[in-house]
Amino acid sequence: MEFNAYRQWLRKLKLDALQQQRRWSKVEEEKRRQERIAQVELERDKELYSIVREREEKAREAREKLRKRKQIEQIKYMKKMEEDAKRRVRVKEEQRQKKEYQEIKRNGHLEKKIIERANEEKKV
Repeated sequence: MEFNAYRQWLRKLKLDALQQQRRWSKVEEEKRRQERIAQVELERDKELYSIVREREEKAREAREKLRKRKQIEQIKYMKKMEEDAKRRVRVKEEQRQKKEYQEIKRNGHLEKKIIERANEEKKV
């Protein structure tokens, strides 16, 4: 019996060692599986991150383009407003000069008429 107990004890040690080895291999396999999953998720996250980053970059570039275009349009608008203001001043000045000319012309006619009347009165 003692021999059988010894054999059972040895068998138990071997089975325990095999079971422990299986547990360790399962744990290692589970770790490797988790690492692979984490790696895949990380790669997927990298892809998602790069996609999101590209979209953000495109949006930023579009906003910058729009801002620059608005600045250019604003500068063009300001130039047009300045030109328009200068044109208005020029037109007003031309109108003033025209009125002065007409007034001088009218006054000149009046002066001529006054001179003619004075001459006629002297003749009479």
